[in-house]
Amino acid sequence: MERNLIAKVLRKILIEMRKFNVLFLLAMILFVACGQAKVENSTKINKCISEEKAIELAEEYIRYQGYTFLETDLKFDDAIIEEGEYASNIENLLQSRKNTLQAKAWEARLFDKKSKWAVGFNFYNLEPNVGKCVFMDTLGNEIIMRSGEIRMDWLLQDLPLEEQQAKMDGLFDAAN
Repeated sequence: MERNLIAKVLRKILIEMRKFNVLFLLAMILFVACGQAKVENSTKINKCISEEKAIELAEEYIRYQGYTFLETDLKFDDAIIEEGEYASNIENLLQSRKNTLQAKAWEARLFDKKSKWAVGFNFYNLEPNVGKCVFMDTLGNEIIMRSGEIRMDWLLQDLPLEEQQAKMDGLFDAAN
């Protein structure tokens, strides 16, 4: 009789321990999964470069690719030829690009569901609301010059109206 009682008590203890182990295991899985999600989300946030960094990279890109008045040591093999742009050698390419864009970026914004940076540059001696734009992903990689021209006010779409107007006024004042 005593053995049966001990066996019953031990069975109940084992059942309770299994329940506890299952609950403990589930809690640990949940804890680890939540912790992993936090790490992944924070990593994604940290990988997006700042507006200042996007501008810095774009300014270096247009300088190196020969669009400004600044000197470059660009080699023809490293030149990124735009769509519709033709040159048989580096001298002709740099001559066609030299001093076409102002060296300082005018504005930058995230676009395409905040997956890309667009950094706008004004032309020298052309319509004030027309420029060119450097695109890059949010990591600062895959930098390209967008082919063709853009309306510079496109870069201001996410700003409040007062800021947009002030920026545009400054753009047109600088042109006059």
